Amino acid sequence: MFWARWIREYLPLLQYRREPRGSGNNIKFNDVVLIMDNCMPRNTWVRGIVTATFPGPDGIIRVVDVKTSGGTLRRPVKKLVILPTERASLHF
Repeated sequence: MFWARWIREYLPLLQYRREPRGSGNNIKFNDVVLIMDNCMPRNTWVRGIVTATFPGPDGIIRVVDVKTSGGTLRRPVKKLVILPTERASLHF
């Protein structure tokens, strides 16, 4: 019951919201993320840590390397969900 409600109500709120072009990007090194996979239920998405960022020609980060338990993957930012951490919550 708890996990079903968490997946249905809370997890979608964490999904990265697109900011207006040129306003920057909030993903950074050492962020904890979930890797979205449309073929799998949300509770089975893989968790990882951002190990490298790759900005596009305009300076906005579009692709990152994510270290998971199975290795390192390169994924687009729009396919990631940034999870809040204690350090991040201190700034709010």
